[in-house]
Amino acid sequence: MSYFDIATEINKAPETRVFYIIGARGVGKSYSVKKWVVRRFLNHGERFIYNKRWTTEIEPAELATVFDDTILDPDVIEDAKNYAERLGIKDYYTFRIYPRGGAFYFGIEAENGKLIRQDVIARLTCVSKATRVKGNVLNLSYTSVVFDEFITDEGYFHGRKEPEQFAKIVNTVGRANNDELRIFMIGNPDASIELNPYITGNLTLDYEHLQTNTAYYYDRKKNGRILARNVMFIKLAPLGNAEYLNAG
Repeated sequence: MSYFDIATEINKAPETRVFYIIGARGVGKSYSVKKWVVRRFLNHGERFIYNKRWTTEIEPAELATVFDDTILDPDVIEDAKNYAERLGIKDYYTFRIYPRGGAFYFGIEAENGKLIRQDVIARLTCVSKATRVKGNVLNLSYTSVVFDEFITDEGYFHGRKEPEQFAKIVNTVGRANNDELRIFMIGNPDASIELNPYITGNLTLDYEHLQTNTAYYYDRKKNGRILARNVMFIKLAPLGNAEYLNAG
């Protein structure tokens, strides 16, 4: 089985700033993006925004195991060891990524379980509280926004206007950071995907370094196409093979 690898897509098209990644469970969508953002932190000190829809979805109890698979990845473990050694920490035993107080932390622990060091690796945000984000994100630099499960069959906050709320988060982060900001939209396929407000709607990103509109025009006969630049739309088949519907 071939698993999806976001690093390959970024290397192929480094100018891309918005990635729509849609596919069935188990093909590596979330795993690949989580691995990429964690490695960026360990190797470059770049933090990210981890976004969900509702406040209940960013409670620590809901997110306690989100990065358990990531921290066991051999590449991540190697990067974590190098990260610890660059900090002068040699007597470490294990690494953890855990939620606390509106953020994800990267922790280095001793064999007795004592926490040697912890650093903020990501800030937690949610669409339903988009207006509260500004004060939370300006104290640190963030270079990626991960929106996990942006497709839902449980209804959208503010209905078709929900993307406008998410755009407030992205634009706030974008204005406070540089042109390296990337947005990862991760979702499971849905029968009504062509009606999804994030795809057919008006997700307008207008921070200084990215002025674009990611409106997606869906045409069943033509199999769909993206109408915006700097956007990559990736549909993953069950075996992880990718179909690309990119901007012209």
